[in-house]
Amino acid sequence: MPKRWRQAAIVLVAVAAVGALLATLLADADRSRVEAQTADTPTPVPTSAPTEGSDTEVWASPILGDKTNPPLYGKMDAFLNDLIAEVEQDVVSEQAVAAQAPFSDGQSVGVSILVEVGQQDEVKQYIEANGGSIRRDAEGYIEAYVPVLELAGVSELEGVINIETLIPLQPLQGNVVGEGAIVHGADVWQAAGFRGEGTKIGIVDLGFIGFEDAIGMELPTEDNLHFLCFDLESSVSSDVETCEYLTGHGTWVTESAFDIAPEATYYITNPITDLELREAIIWLVAHDVDVLNFSVGSTWDGPGDGTSAVFFPYSPLNTVDIAADAGILWVNAAGNEGESTWHGAFNDTDGDGLHNFAGDAECNSMLLPSEDYMIAQLRWNDPWGAPSTDLDLFLLDQRTGEVVRTSERFQIRYPIPYERIIFTPEVKGIYCLVVKKFSGADPDWLQIQAFTSQELQHFTPGHSIGNPAESAHPGMLAAGAAPWNNNAAIEPFSSRGPTTDGRIKP
Repeated sequence: MPKRWRQAAIVLVAVAAVGALLATLLADADRSRVEAQTADTPTPVPTSAPTEGSDTEVWASPILGDKTNPPLYGKMDAFLNDLIAEVEQDVVSEQAVAAQAPFSDGQSVGVSILVEVGQQDEVKQYIEANGGSIRRDAEGYIEAYVPVLELAGVSELEGVINIETLIPLQPLQGNVVGEGAIVHGADVWQAAGFRGEGTKIGIVDLGFIGFEDAIGMELPTEDNLHFLCFDLESSVSSDVETCEYLTGHGTWVTESAFDIAPEATYYITNPITDLELREAIIWLVAHDVDVLNFSVGSTWDGPGDGTSAVFFPYSPLNTVDIAADAGILWVNAAGNEGESTWHGAFNDTDGDGLHNFAGDAECNSMLLPSEDYMIAQLRWNDPWGAPSTDLDLFLLDQRTGEVVRTSERFQIRYPIPYERIIFTPEVKGIYCLVVKKFSGADPDWLQIQAFTSQELQHFTPGHSIGNPAESAHPGMLAAGAAPWNNNAAIEPFSSRGPTTDGRIKP
């Protein structure tokens, strides 16, 4: 195939693949609206969140005064501090506390540890000598399982800069119907002989359940497939069976791409952490892959301008740069968080320090089912590395007014304008997010998001593009689509619960 036509085919495959993946995501056209992080976003529009009885009408006492629960261990995030406190106060067992984390292994929780160069081996040795295990590591960075009661000891080790809860990557849509080739006109290109021959396509996703059974039918033949698969221990294999856990999300994505480019060669890989993603991309680069699809998202690790902070050396944003600099076209789903995101200026109409999302509404409600963990994140307009404003994030049970989780880092010590809450409710109900300004000037904008896709009562569809889709690299193509068929069958991704061994809940 002539080079210019081959490149055109690559772009066609990339655009069509993501378009096909996103086209049938949602029956509600408004839900699929996604806009980039630009200044011309619509004015925030309050809407109605899912309700449970009359709970949405209840409001709790304002959160005033000093920080109510500043982290005892400043190098760790609020969630890890809360886990330690629960165990030390004999609220529940260490194993039960660890199970609240997205990654857990018995009494240990999955964490990422930023360390100074030259101190990494000592930190790893301490973890392993005290009942933990190393999941994966790279220069200055460790992903590990650490017993809850050993977290404080790790944070006090020489060279440890920061410890964060290890957050798995998240899929950005559910199952899709294989109509992409027709919708995007790929059938016309196929009839003209452009079927992907000579093109290498990477499918980077979280799981590929059912993949092996579909090889040679809905999926390519074995001759056109290559695998780099990570198991729960983060060991690597070229066996497709190792990729077949957690979800069939990647299988559905590959089927959609195969409908459009049936003669391409496919490179399949299933990373679920930042370090695994980095290794997977290096593998794709080594195999001279032309285009990759990543219908997956990560929590924020940058200010929203496509760059990342020094605290996140293995950020997906930096990994995008590696792939794109090598000539790979990275195609990313823009995300489906339009109804899970609020963006706008900090607004405190009554001067009590609490942000008003709309009118005098200081509570942004959402319905949370029981035993299903939620991640909410907050960032604001402030330099990453030298913020001058300190905001805090609270989660309240709207029925009782109880503060059930907080994220109150002192930005003067943790110089990132970012807060994050992780919470698993025992009871289904309406919970609400509250933003409080502790100190500094009102930021020009703040952005709050239910990363695990719960619908917020007050949302702004704009500014909802995800990470790493927000990358500013010219080799990144972020794509979103409206549903092509409101009657399309959709099977939502629903494995945000324990696996059979309870170790990971992405």
